[in-house]
Amino acid sequence: MTYTRGRTYIKRVNAQVDGTVLELPGGPLKMAVGVDYFWMKNKNGQIRGPVGNLTGVYPHRVRDVKSVFAEVVVPIFGTNNAFPFFQSLELNLAGRIDEYSDVGSTTNPKFGFNWRPVEDIKIHGSYGESFRAPLLTDISDGSGRILYIQNYFDPTVGATIQGVAIGGGRPGLRPETARTYSLGVDYTPSAMPGVRLSLNYFDIVYQNQIDSYLANLSLLRQEAVFSSIILRGAAAQARIAQFVNQGLLVNGGSTATALSSNVFIDGLPGNLGTTITRGVDFGIGFPVRTGNAGEFRASLNG
Repeated sequence: MTYTRGRTYIKRVNAQVDGTVLELPGGPLKMAVGVDYFWMKNKNGQIRGPVGNLTGVYPHRVRDVKSVFAEVVVPIFGTNNAFPFFQSLELNLAGRIDEYSDVGSTTNPKFGFNWRPVEDIKIHGSYGESFRAPLLTDISDGSGRILYIQNYFDPTVGATIQGVAIGGGRPGLRPETARTYSLGVDYTPSAMPGVRLSLNYFDIVYQNQIDSYLANLSLLRQEAVFSSIILRGAAAQARIAQFVNQGLLVNGGSTATALSSNVFIDGLPGNLGTTITRGVDFGIGFPVRTGNAGEFRASLNG
């Protein structure tokens, strides 16, 4: 029999105060300050084998996160103190500090601005940093690992073979981080009400992305790309024997089949990816008014 079970418990408490702090010549200065506490307990695993001789694991994992955050909106120029090329200027400053019980602390700032040099044009920009901690199941210790016998097409022999992949968690994963910034302009001509043109540049760098290739059965077709997680021959058999000797369960076939395999795949999650995205998006929108059929709006975005 096979018995698989998963359960997650979550508790969360937060408090926030926000509102207008004072009136400036450019408008109201607004602020928000808050704290947050998050607690999670995760229990999942698999028990299998003949009745009376069941083996397996059902590990418990706990994480708590203490956070503090703040945001302030500062109007530098506005209706009451506007002058040429500064019809309005507003700054947005924010930050968040998170302390994780298992992956350390992080500080993530965010800055932004909205500037109207003239009434019809708004220039805006932003910069921010973000952080994503590994899932509890991603960083579980070796007690939750399992060996899987799977079929892979091997281009070196031109046939489908059986390989062994390991699944489970990997302690010590680094958190994912990202840095983004953007700069754009919106044009809303007062002489043509309803018309809007926008152009925006964005730049995103997303690092230490956590991924797993346990379910990718085409890895051997791209062995040059995935060479860091593929072992062959004697090295593969030695690694498989090492895990079998540690008592890992074998799923999808017998232990003897696993030990005879010449291919081993590291299917554990890892900090395997970086994504860099840069580009421009634009938008055009305008109303179409008719005498009898009402008003329509046409738009183009790309």
